[in-house]
Amino acid sequence: MEWMFLGGFCALLFASVALGFHVLWALLGGYLLFFAYGLLRGHTPAALLHMSAQGIHTVKNILFLFLLIGMTTALWRGSGTIAFLIYHAAGLISPAVFPLLAFLLCAGMSFLTGTSFGTAATIGAICMTMANTMGLSPVLSAGAILSGSFFGDRCSPMSTSALLVSALTETDLYHNLKRMMATAAVPLALTCAIYLGAGLAHREGTFSQSLLEPFAQGFTLHWVTVLPAAVIILLSCIIE
Repeated sequence: MEWMFLGGFCALLFASVALGFHVLWALLGGYLLFFAYGLLRGHTPAALLHMSAQGIHTVKNILFLFLLIGMTTALWRGSGTIAFLIYHAAGLISPAVFPLLAFLLCAGMSFLTGTSFGTAATIGAICMTMANTMGLSPVLSAGAILSGSFFGDRCSPMSTSALLVSALTETDLYHNLKRMMATAAVPLALTCAIYLGAGLAHREGTFSQSLLEPFAQGFTLHWVTVLPAAVIILLSCIIE
């Protein structure tokens, strides 16, 4: 019976994506499904509501962090921090090392912002456009962008995924991050070597700096705009 309810929840998620509905509707439907399952298991409605409240209390810090991350990324966009990072970092990319640098740049941006989707939508989109103009493999480029985005997100002190794991397992966030970084050292080195080898095998193509001109025209790309990102790193080190 458990598989039926889990399958129903998965079907709701897939249907919401396929039909273009907001994922919150699928989550609400999933909650009702699991609430019904709890009733079938003999739990009273009051007990199920109490369990729900306990679950919300457990992840309340994560919900608050979602709000803070949304405010932070919006401020970084408006103040030019993200534009500064994209403009100066993307200017370092050449076809021979593009997969490696795309991976590292997306990992760094995701580490700073704590959001893989936000990284893919900003510097990830720029890197993909650059890859297309240089005639590089879109599959390889997309792989480097997405893997870097998710890698940086999971290692970030601002990551809601890492905080969720910390809250549910009742463990220390920074201890978990240290353990993850230690176990990720060898896979990270191998990944960088593979992307470097793939880039050196495809040296053709040129990159037009004109792709980055809208950032220079729309923002004042002064070094002071990078201070918000530096403050995040500094405060993370102090808290740790």
